[in-house]
Amino acid sequence: MQSYNFNRTKNKKFNFSLPSLTLRKKYKRRPLNSRSKYTSSNSADRDSLYIKIIVRSFIYYVVIALASFFVFMGIFANINNLWGFFRPQVTYEDKQFGPSKPYLSTQTEFTKENTVNLSGTAESGKKVVLYRGGGYAEETISDTGNKFEFVNVPITAEDSVVTKFYVEVEDGKGNKSPQSNSLLITYDDKKPSLSVSDPTPDQRVKDFSRTYLVKGKTEVGAKITADEKLGRVDSSGNFTVTIALKDEVNVLKVVSTDKAGNESLVEVPVYYEKQQ
Repeated sequence: MQSYNFNRTKNKKFNFSLPSLTLRKKYKRRPLNSRSKYTSSNSADRDSLYIKIIVRSFIYYVVIALASFFVFMGIFANINNLWGFFRPQVTYEDKQFGPSKPYLSTQTEFTKENTVNLSGTAESGKKVVLYRGGGYAEETISDTGNKFEFVNVPITAEDSVVTKFYVEVEDGKGNKSPQSNSLLITYDDKKPSLSVSDPTPDQRVKDFSRTYLVKGKTEVGAKITADEKLGRVDSSGNFTVTIALKDEVNVLKVVSTDKAGNESLVEVPVYYEKQQ
């Protein structure tokens, strides 16, 4: 049986003593350098939290950047519309715009005829006015295919005289189109010059080959043929044509045709004998 001693001290205080009891501390102080499973878990949670914050911040800034980009592009694309809010409003009343510019074409720029045919394109259903030498010539209406044509239009029938043509389009409200391109047509009724230097008339050709080179001179820019074989004309008017001779008598027909369609003809008789 336990005993309790009560001893009175000088200061009249009692000394109460109990049997020694062993007490177990619930928590012990952990050294600073110690690592337990609890500290590792806390560190991993903290790192995971940091990663989440970084990822969320990155996504946030990306979204902000994309939104800013699209807003900027929308403003840039509609800058004119935005400017319309600030500039003064202009009202257009009965503003009329003329027809578009027509186009005038032709088959030739040189002719030996007194008249030419002209054609071109313009807005359909519009009046097309033809001008010759700066003055009014005639008019027509363009068809549904945006085409028009003037037939047998007189030109100035004087040698080497150039006649200028152009057209304009008018609508029903009096509006005119810009002037079309100009065409310059030259009248020429003279035959081109033509001479044959080789072969000479009544020349006798004796050779193994029947091929023969015809030479001569004509107008620059003309077309040359010999026995319907097309030749070549240089910048000086000299021409060459390669033909094939037949046995005995050949009558070469050399024709020169200029840009206006005028023709000159030279016939050259040649005798061919095949060499044995």
